[in-house]
Amino acid sequence: MSPKLSVIVAVRRPKPEKLALCVSSFAALRNAEFIEIIIVSCGENICFDPLTVQRFQNFVVLSEQPLGIYAAYNSGCRHAKADHVLFFGFDDIALPGMDRLIEKINCSDSSILMYAAPCLMENHGVHAPSYSKLSIIFRNWCHQGIIYLRSYLVANPYNLDYPILADHHTNIKILSTSGLRHCTITETVAFFSSAGSSSTTTDTKFRKELSTIAGRYFGTHAYILVRFKQFIDRFRNIDIPQ
Repeated sequence: MSPKLSVIVAVRRPKPEKLALCVSSFAALRNAEFIEIIIVSCGENICFDPLTVQRFQNFVVLSEQPLGIYAAYNSGCRHAKADHVLFFGFDDIALPGMDRLIEKINCSDSSILMYAAPCLMENHGVHAPSYSKLSIIFRNWCHQGIIYLRSYLVANPYNLDYPILADHHTNIKILSTSGLRHCTITETVAFFSSAGSSSTTTDTKFRKELSTIAGRYFGTHAYILVRFKQFIDRFRNIDIPQ
């Protein structure tokens, strides 16, 4: 039997106790037996409690060159066995609501490309997906709360030109394309740690190209909206790259 969900965890010099907590949070789910865990490391010596590992249908550790988190995610996605994938950092934690999201993919059709749910973001509270597709331009959905159809990401891997916000770029593509379906639930499914690089580093290239990206996928009106917001942000002395 193939796993229902492949959870891909990218690690580089992880704190062992935080990585253990991340993996254990998935082991504690009632659907753990349907999960495949794929740890993508940079060659670190990583050890796990055998009892925890036995909770999963499959457990794999890959060693890759340190080419960035999205290169690690792309590699994990290619090696995954499940039809659906979820991406985590080693210091993020799955919450009990994740069971509901996993059950959702089990009873839905394969034409849905992404399932999204709220996440508890450290220092910022709960962040839920918006009902407005256009809003994705200005505020990305939390990566740890999104399960993707793996075949889509294999055919459309994360763009490595964007070292921090490649998932934002992918979400814009999915939500802007007519006929590509997504589904949301209300349960909070994950705790997102603010210590990760996405919270502490600016993706300058993505920010510079955001207006062009918005125009390409949502049309001229979206391009104008982004340019106007960037102008206002500059006027307010907010450091937004142009």
